[in-house]
Amino acid sequence: AGFVVQQALMLAARYCNVQLNNEMTAGFRYRISDSQWRSIDAFQSGPELWMSKPPLRLAIHMWLNRIFTASRPRILLWYCMSMLNPSINDYELVSLPRKLEPLYFVLRPFTWALRRIRISRARNHAN
Repeated sequence: AGFVVQQALMLAARYCNVQLNNEMTAGFRYRISDSQWRSIDAFQSGPELWMSKPPLRLAIHMWLNRIFTASRPRILLWYCMSMLNPSINDYELVSLPRKLEPLYFVLRPFTWALRRIRISRARNHAN
């Protein structure tokens, strides 16, 4: 329970302008780094915004969790096929004529990798 109370106090201090005295913070067992606060801030701006482009590590974890917890082969097949299914981002990234649209399925791993590279460069440039 102490961990939850400490976290609640830290969030209250950060987002509700609650003043914590030294006596209260002296007993805190952990600190939150700047990168962790940035993640919390991003999540506080709206989970739907944060989850629309989750970090790569989280996206991979979500897919692996879905695959390893699939209770039936049919569900596992659906998850694997949905990973190969082109998204709207693929259509925006590479514009193909209508007759060549089936190539989006073949290009999916490449468009995914290209988007990851662009996202990584944008994050590095922002920092």
